Amino acid sequence: MVAKEFDVPAASLGGLMSVVFAAATISGLLSAVFVARLGPIATLRICVGLVAIAFLIGSGGSLILAILYSAIAGFAHGAVNPVSSTVLSLAVPARQRALMFSLKQTGVPLGSAIAGGILPTLLLFMDWRIALVCLAILSVSYLPILKPFERIFYARRTSEHPILFSAVRESF
Repeated sequence: MVAKEFDVPAASLGGLMSVVFAAATISGLLSAVFVARLGPIATLRICVGLVAIAFLIGSGGSLILAILYSAIAGFAHGAVNPVSSTVLSLAVPARQRALMFSLKQTGVPLGSAIAGGILPTLLLFMDWRIALVCLAILSVSYLPILKPFERIFYARRTSEHPILFSAVRESF
């Protein structure tokens, strides 16, 4: 459906996944820098906000916007796993970490399965562009839920910490 609108072969849209994972790799490597500067919850909230922005951009309905959507969504996605691991390592007692990390990792495919059910269901009732706008709204609705947790981890951030690509070694 989307490939037809973009007037490209459907198989070529798979190339967008390369953009997603390239951007995710970059943000994953920079995640320690973001956490040091902003704190883990603020970083997570920015990632959720970027996902919403990506959905809105993707709803624009052009191949160029789809590439930009892929880059922004990938960048947002790449930092989430290291950031959530930081939160768990700080918030969960050592004796419960194995269970909590297992549940966190199980949540990733579960979230994908839920999203895989939501989008096709939306497409039964609306155009794909409107469905992406709905997903953007749903994403933004999570931001207030995360806000109270930001205060808990706020003291661990260093507002002067530079955000530089050369600081990637911190992620390792």
